[in-house]
Amino acid sequence: MASDNPKPREVATAEQAVVQERLADTTTPWKKQVEELKKQVQDLQQKLASSNRAKQNAEERLRAANMEIERLQQKLASIHPPVAADHEPNQGATNNSDISVGLNTCNTEDKDLDTLGVSVFHLEHDFLGRGSQVARSSKIYDIENLKGPPGIIRKKGAGVVCPLDGHMGAAYVHCLEGEDHFGEATHMLSYSWDYSIGDIVDTLSDFCLKNQLDPKRTYIWICCLCVNQHRVVKNAALQNSGMTIPSHVDFFAIFGEKVKKIGHLLAMMAPWSAPVYLTRVWCIFEIFTAHTTDGCQVDIVMPPTEKLSLEQDVIDNGSSINALYETLGKTHVENAKASVESDRLAILSQIESGAGYQGLNNEVNSLLRGWMLGVITELAETRENTYDEDYAIFCNQAGIVLQKNGEPDAAMHLFQSALAVCEDMLGENSFGTATTYNNIGAVLEVKGDYNDALLQYSKALTIQEKVLGKYHPAVATTYSNIGLVLQRMGDFNSALSKYEECLAIGVSTLGRHHTDVATTYNNIGSILWEIGDYEGALLKHKEALAARLSALGKNHPDTAQSFHNIGSTLVKQGNYDEALLKFEECLAIWEPVLGRDHPNTKECMKLKQIAAGKARREWSQVTMEHEQSNWLEEWQAQEDPELIAALEASLLSPE
Repeated sequence: MASDNPKPREVATAEQAVVQERLADTTTPWKKQVEELKKQVQDLQQKLASSNRAKQNAEERLRAANMEIERLQQKLASIHPPVAADHEPNQGATNNSDISVGLNTCNTEDKDLDTLGVSVFHLEHDFLGRGSQVARSSKIYDIENLKGPPGIIRKKGAGVVCPLDGHMGAAYVHCLEGEDHFGEATHMLSYSWDYSIGDIVDTLSDFCLKNQLDPKRTYIWICCLCVNQHRVVKNAALQNSGMTIPSHVDFFAIFGEKVKKIGHLLAMMAPWSAPVYLTRVWCIFEIFTAHTTDGCQVDIVMPPTEKLSLEQDVIDNGSSINALYETLGKTHVENAKASVESDRLAILSQIESGAGYQGLNNEVNSLLRGWMLGVITELAETRENTYDEDYAIFCNQAGIVLQKNGEPDAAMHLFQSALAVCEDMLGENSFGTATTYNNIGAVLEVKGDYNDALLQYSKALTIQEKVLGKYHPAVATTYSNIGLVLQRMGDFNSALSKYEECLAIGVSTLGRHHTDVATTYNNIGSILWEIGDYEGALLKHKEALAARLSALGKNHPDTAQSFHNIGSTLVKQGNYDEALLKFEECLAIWEPVLGRDHPNTKECMKLKQIAAGKARREWSQVTMEHEQSNWLEEWQAQEDPELIAALEASLLSPE
């Protein structure tokens, strides 16, 4: 039977339709937003796919470009070096800018890229020339601070591919064009980055001028311009060595091969009186390597201004040159510094396993002494054509400097040159001639030729007394010279007579407290000491001390020498306690001034120990004698004759 009420299922369906209709009205905007978002996602996916394809295309084009670069480099190498981006060709150079690859690449001309050098001409006219950003006073550190942003050197090759490793960033030398500017190195420069650019360039220009070399064909391998500083910075960032090559490679062998291949090292010394060079371990190692490499020539060079300064020092009194010789003797590679500590340690390890510190120090010092001898001799030779009194004076001054520093043969050559000029231009009886005879006598004395030395001194004395009269300080000096030779020959009485003549003139003309008079007191004291007159020797050494204290003060090495001489004389007299005090006063001066390792200091230390030991033994003997005397008195009181005799014998027996 049919019912008028709808069935429950039908009611539910109707209600659901109403809900869905209402829901559709509510969600329609959301659906539209979803569709829009889906569309945006599809667009982004398409763009991403396009970007990936573009990236792949770019990578393929880059690979193709690199291949084309390599092909064109080979082609260009046979035609002309390509022009680097920041280099403007010389007016006389061929411009190959019509052959372009669109990218900056390094010159790969048929040369050894690892030993290319920069021409002296380029350094003069481009690196330091008009329009350059480099100031003459600038140091390498100023124009290229490897701990800061790229400077002038790194900027040069920043956009250039290095031909050695194929990566961006090239060495300065690899960015140059034309054989007037670069070429296979003819010389290697060993120097410090602390030198000024002006001094470096002037030194190289002067070297070319002196040796008649064409600056355009003299190519210098100089590390700041020929080592890839981009790689040095990278290694430093990785806390690696500044050697710019992998640590597993034998750097020292490679460096040695480079030195041998270039074959000529220029070691730059500045300032000449205290070279920074001798404080840098790289510099010392480089000059030693070149010096000990077969077929490699070493020249020590310096700026022209330094050479003028050295010449003036010779004319004055040579004090700075004497100080330099002392510095050379104290050069120790083990104390030298390096910017990269690992480099210093590696170099020292290499030296220690090879020549050793002492062996290297001796070789380098010998080389530097030879350099100084050569410079002084050259300065004299440049004046030779003047053949006048100034030339003779210079030869005498230079000879004195060389003689003082262990070069008697070279000194003799200069003195003989001076003598020839003096006799020709001033006459045989001139003061200059007498001075030169004295200088020649001093060399002969050093060489042990005492008879000829006496002959030269006697010639000088005859002229001086004729020209100056007897009472003149120069005459006193010659008497002293003769006395010293006679003393060396063992003729003490004749020597003492000459010293007394010298003293009489010195006191009369200079006064008792002059340093020359002090020296004469000292010499007389030494003669009296030799002949056993210790009382007289002590008196003269005390007079020498008084003069030196007055003229030089207490803290002078010569004053210390007088304390030493007094102490030695007191030891001879058996006065050990007072001698010990004098040695202590001597050491208080010599140790800080000369150092503990100086021969004079060592000798004084030894004598001090002897005096101290003697004083202790003497005190012990006195104490023992005192104690034994007490025992003797006790036993005497007991009236034991046998024991008394034994104690008396012990008091009289030697140690």
